[in-house]
Amino acid sequence: MSFEKVPLINSAHGSDTRNIINELIKLFNSMGYTYDEALQKAHNVLNEAQQTNDMNVDVQQQINNIIDGVADPNSEIAQARGSFEVLNGRLKAHENATETTNETIGISILRFPRLALEVDDLQRFQRAIDHLGSLGGGRLLIPRGSMPYRINFRNNSTITNPTRVKITHDNIEIVGVGSPVIEMQGLTLDYLHSIDDYASSGRDIFTVFSFCGVRSPKVIGMRFEGEYEGGETFRYKSPRAIAVAFKGCIDSHAENIYGEGIFGNVINAVNSYIDYDAPYSNTYNTTIVNSTARRCLENGFNMMGGTYNSKFSGIFSTECANGLESASDGFTLDGSALTGNMSSNLALSGKNQVINGGIYTAAKFVKKDGTIDESKGYGIIVTGGEGVFINGGIYGDNFSYGVYLYPGVKNIKIDNAEIANNALTASTPAAFYIAGTESNKIENVKVSGCIISGNTGGVINFADDVSFVGNSGNFTGSYSLSFSASSTGSIAKNNDFDKSVSMTDTSGEVYNNGGYKIVERSSLPTEGTWDIGDIVKNAYPSIGSWLEARCLQAGSYGTSEEPIFQVTQQNGVANNISSPPIFVGQQAVTGGSNPAFYVAVNTSSVDDWMKVSNT
Repeated sequence: MSFEKVPLINSAHGSDTRNIINELIKLFNSMGYTYDEALQKAHNVLNEAQQTNDMNVDVQQQINNIIDGVADPNSEIAQARGSFEVLNGRLKAHENATETTNETIGISILRFPRLALEVDDLQRFQRAIDHLGSLGGGRLLIPRGSMPYRINFRNNSTITNPTRVKITHDNIEIVGVGSPVIEMQGLTLDYLHSIDDYASSGRDIFTVFSFCGVRSPKVIGMRFEGEYEGGETFRYKSPRAIAVAFKGCIDSHAENIYGEGIFGNVINAVNSYIDYDAPYSNTYNTTIVNSTARRCLENGFNMMGGTYNSKFSGIFSTECANGLESASDGFTLDGSALTGNMSSNLALSGKNQVINGGIYTAAKFVKKDGTIDESKGYGIIVTGGEGVFINGGIYGDNFSYGVYLYPGVKNIKIDNAEIANNALTASTPAAFYIAGTESNKIENVKVSGCIISGNTGGVINFADDVSFVGNSGNFTGSYSLSFSASSTGSIAKNNDFDKSVSMTDTSGEVYNNGGYKIVERSSLPTEGTWDIGDIVKNAYPSIGSWLEARCLQAGSYGTSEEPIFQVTQQNGVANNISSPPIFVGQQAVTGGSNPAFYVAVNTSSVDDWMKVSNT
């Protein structure tokens, strides 16, 4: 719609006034109204404002009349009561509304300040959580402040009288706002090692939040900082300091937790005992998500005995004794990075455990004096239990073995992992070390689809039914795999290796692994060192002579284990049977008036030729 614009004012006005008014006129013209339309809208706005003001004046007058007692001498009380018959009813309704809000968004720790003579925050945390417990549960909000929160270790603490916030109420959630920091101060290694734990069972000695025998505990978005500086060895008879503990709990959850310098574990789950925590109970259904442990005296994360169905994902751990240790019956670990830990990056000793992907590299135990503990530094160790399935992941550049299986473990399956450059300076340099004992053998280990490299792919002793199938790798040592005579049921087949397999398991099967030595000789070898699968070809074959032989037993001539060769091919057929067969299966054809076809069934004498048919 076209409209007539308002003209700008002329120079008869002062320059400042003229400029301001002209800018307002330009703004008005850009709105697209005619002068009359704009004037009517302005009148409408003015009328509405006047009506609103009159209403406010009228309401205020009525309130003034009530307060002054003009309308009713008890009118001020009536106003306070509102729609309730008595004032207490309205107050109670307000209280209920407040509690409903608290249940929804939580109660702040700021409502529970330190009291006189309190020098840390332990008691205020305890008061706040006990208050939530009296309400049947709820959420405690801990906002980040200008200074960290602090828990001081009590020097008279024992496993029956620890320093801790003990939580015995169901449905308690502790939520950090802005990732608040709680400092754990005052504990020393000497004091920790002067106390014996109950059967090394993970009892509290210094724990910030210890959930004991409860359902649905939850901790989210917290940072815990201790005073451990690293390089020490944990004494396993000692208790552990713990940031968050779940003892005899059901449906526990921890998320976005960060712990550093803890004299023990960032998160620990274990069963409860009546003398220390709560009536005996196992811990079930624990979930740990997106959490970090750095420089802890023992394991960054620790699922101890008495735990069932534990789930970890998005975990990072470094500079801890073990990055994560699980003895849980039922355990999954997804998409985690456990790197640069001391004893091992991942330690397993439970049952039915599944590892999906992840990075487990650069484990090395560097002592405080800078020396290296050469008995540690593993990618993953399985120290007990059975039923471990590893699917994918990188296990590389660890000081010791990439995968270390202890005596007695069974039912291990490892697929599609990369195990590279481990134990390069170890006394037994191997990617896999699978070593049982005569009385406690390892059983049923299957490795497939893996990329393996280093000095030796694997050493297998006192282990039954170990198979390496469909793997690939390059090695700097003499063998790709070494199976000892103490093992049974060993299998190495269809691997793409650049070195041969050493198989002294007399029941073992070796087939199509690549890396075979192929040489020409005028006769079968009687000197040198030979590996299973090595092939010797006859440099000067004649009709009926052997053409090719293959090594069936590895060894060196002149030692207790000499190699054994079997002729597997011949050049044509023998034209007479005047001498014993060279190898089983050799063929011969006799001439004359009654020709016949023979096959060798043994190699001892001429009688070992068996007539098959007349030709």
